[in-house]
Amino acid sequence: MQPAAERVYELVKERIIDGTIDSTQMLSEAALAAEVGVSRTPAHEAFLRLELEGFLQLYPKRGALVVPISPQEIREVYEARLLVDAHSAEKICELGEAERGGIAKRLQENIAAQDAALDAEDLREYTRLDAQFHQIIMDSAGNSLLANVGYQLRERQQRFTATAIGRNVARARAFVDQHRVLADALRTANLPAYLSALRSHLKNSKDQL
Repeated sequence: MQPAAERVYELVKERIIDGTIDSTQMLSEAALAAEVGVSRTPAHEAFLRLELEGFLQLYPKRGALVVPISPQEIREVYEARLLVDAHSAEKICELGEAERGGIAKRLQENIAAQDAALDAEDLREYTRLDAQFHQIIMDSAGNSLLANVGYQLRERQQRFTATAIGRNVARARAFVDQHRVLADALRTANLPAYLSALRSHLKNSKDQL
């Protein structure tokens, strides 16, 4: 069983990422502790950890507020994603046809899962799969250090995606269509097409924030 502090941490972070908790809602350590069924001490530990990661701002004796997504955070995350994703695509396009085909197959399976999540109107699962799609690309480029940058950005990317699409399934499906273009460009080793589609994809997402 997970430690008590970890359970509170995971619950609150998940709600921040998927937008269940907004930046105007004061969070209570006592209320979260009661909800999870733990004492207040592990809830406090979880809140401190989330503050350290930049998700919460603590107010002694009052509670905590979610830190809003800032213009600087948006710029930094999208710049980092563009650099790592573009480099990863370049390396994948240098691979042989069979290897590229294997990567494209994994991406198509992910896209199918995205479609299924949207059919079920499960936007939380969709945002997880959206982040996973780009991580597959970063993991396939043969550079574990750069792939780890993707993992560091992953939760923020999921939060951005949830914010960008709101509760709009049609908007999410447009992003999935862009994923199809990206996957096909990698399969055919068409780097210029991939980079053009990637810039458009990231801009569309960024413009929704």
